[in-house]
Amino acid sequence: MENCFPSTDLLAQPKYALENICLACHNISMAWKVEFDEAFAAEFDDLPEAVQDELLAHARLLESVGPHL
Repeated sequence: MENCFPSTDLLAQPKYALENICLACHNISMAWKVEFDEAFAAEFDDLPEAVQDELLAHARLLESVGPHL
């Protein structure tokens, strides 16, 4: 199966017109929903506050960037 991602060679001619769409730019405006599982809630509460803050910061980053993180 051929690689479905655009070439990283900037001088290469795209095989298909849609290869010019940058996936990272194409999905940038889409908000992602990030949820912690209920089973993780008790474990999360037991973590030090600094670790909780770091996890929440990463979750917010994941919400804004999505799978391109």
